[in-house]
Amino acid sequence: MVKSTILCLLFATGLSAQSTKPDTVLNLKDVTIAALRQKDFSNGMIIQHFDSIQRKSYQLASLAELLGGESGMFIKSYGIGNIATATMRGSNATQTTVLWNGFSINNPMLGQTDLSLVPITFIDNISIESGGGSALWGSGAVGGVVHLNSSSQFDKGWSLKAGTALGSFGFNQQNAQVSFSNTKWITSLKFFKEHAENDFFFHNHSIADNPLQRQKHAGTQAISLMNENIYRVNDKNKISMAVWWQNNNRKVPPTVMQQTSEAIQTDKTLRLTAQWTHTNMFSSYALRSAWFTDIINFEDDLSNISSNSHVQSWITEAEGKWYVGKHRIISAGINNRLNIAEADNFSKKINENKLALFITESASFFKGKLRPLVAARQEFATTGYHPFTWTAGMEYVLIPKVILKANVSSVFRQPTLNDKYWVPGGNPDLKPEKGRTADAGIEFRQSNQNQRMQWRISATLFDRQMTNQIIWLPADNFWKPQNLQQVWSRGVESNSSACIRIQSFKLIGQLTTAYTLATNQKKLSDNDASYHKQLIYVPMYNANASFAIQYRQFLLRYSYQYTGYRYTSSDSKEYLTPYHLHSLYISYSIPIKKVSIDLFLRINNLFDEDYYVMQNKPMPLRYFRTGMNINFNNK
Repeated sequence: MVKSTILCLLFATGLSAQSTKPDTVLNLKDVTIAALRQKDFSNGMIIQHFDSIQRKSYQLASLAELLGGESGMFIKSYGIGNIATATMRGSNATQTTVLWNGFSINNPMLGQTDLSLVPITFIDNISIESGGGSALWGSGAVGGVVHLNSSSQFDKGWSLKAGTALGSFGFNQQNAQVSFSNTKWITSLKFFKEHAENDFFFHNHSIADNPLQRQKHAGTQAISLMNENIYRVNDKNKISMAVWWQNNNRKVPPTVMQQTSEAIQTDKTLRLTAQWTHTNMFSSYALRSAWFTDIINFEDDLSNISSNSHVQSWITEAEGKWYVGKHRIISAGINNRLNIAEADNFSKKINENKLALFITESASFFKGKLRPLVAARQEFATTGYHPFTWTAGMEYVLIPKVILKANVSSVFRQPTLNDKYWVPGGNPDLKPEKGRTADAGIEFRQSNQNQRMQWRISATLFDRQMTNQIIWLPADNFWKPQNLQQVWSRGVESNSSACIRIQSFKLIGQLTTAYTLATNQKKLSDNDASYHKQLIYVPMYNANASFAIQYRQFLLRYSYQYTGYRYTSSDSKEYLTPYHLHSLYISYSIPIKKVSIDLFLRINNLFDEDYYVMQNKPMPLRYFRTGMNINFNNK
């Protein structure tokens, strides 16, 4: 019935559209590497972009710090420099998809991405797509999608960027980027290196009087390289290739309940992508391929644990986009992904192949006031059943400055390789998690004619119900995953921003809030105390606010972050208290002909907040980072 409904919607929308030539203008300079369906198919979806000032104030940080400080997402951070994963709208980390240039970089064994390993300096465009995205992006796009895209321009000549920074706890970082582009080629090489001891002071909440102690065995080392190349064959055809290599070593610190730790984890990643795109006035086509390899080695001599895993992914995708008449765009494609995994805790090498067929249609009616969207996707796998998924959304311009948005989707998440094959405990008979999501929002926008004042306010209600949610429970002296949990997530989000220009001054204010109820709706036993209780580590309230003053080459930005109670027991009897974080960022640019020198200082946890994000995992008190960037461009 659902499949028939989607096909009818696609057909009906096509009949209603006009068959005239599309108003399409090809910009030959700007190039963004992404899946074709990322553009033109976001009707009704809530998308947050990060501006240049937000990105600049987090230039020394990881993706985890930016998302935690500037969005409604809650980041589960196990300590500075350690693992950090995302929670969106009450989802868990395996229900959030991270895409790099349109390819999912979630580890197939874990089903998630460690956001602490992604340096901000490597990513040109960052955006968050909230809500169900399984019909567009496949398994795991339940709570939302994080898009990481490369963007560049032709005919910009040579440019060079180099930076160095120092900070508290033995922190030092170096980064560099050299790029060249002419009318046919774009090439860039990025380098990143970071070292930190992370021996910060913290208050130990597990001991009476909360004595001040120094963190031990928490050092990190990271080195990364990225090379991107784009060749314009002609005005209609482009070929792009990218390489991203990372090597991260970190000592895993003890919890506050432990005296010491000798655990060490090494993460090695290599990602290769290639893409051909053809664009004309009436259609676009893309053939994309990628090979990813992820190696994780964990050693703990005290616990006599040695765990090694290696997973490779081969991804191939073909996609087309057609402008049918003036008001209708259709995209369809096929995606194939082969995962090959080996681990000390697997009994054999695992080969998993997944094939997906997808189609999306976007339309525009009444002079662009109404923009509906429908999408459908069917996946097939050698290792299990994948449900049919769909999306229906719309945007409507109520009056020139007020936009209504709505979206309804079916979503799913396939069990991870660890869920199915880990020894002991893995369960190959697990079913996919599945559910439905709904969003409804309103957006107000205002901009005067001379652009001296702009503001935007949006509010969104969301609702998601999931069944067959996987939970690991004790059984036969070890933990085992089972499809037992049913979760209902609902809430409201808001996002506001304002910008005022007064001569050489620029004032910018931003506010993001989220209220999330995520409760267990199924009793696992008659005495299940988690029934109708908030899920652990899902804060009901969190908010971010910032205010920036820019005067010519000077920038001052103050940021505030609030995170509410996080329950640490399923019966909501144990919890971590809310925390308030304040930060200050100051920068000054010195232009010298074709060179600019940027000096900057960032102070985190300005007022020495004593807090824990995760139980028994301490976070630092006040700390700073300062440095310098040199930028050169010959045009």
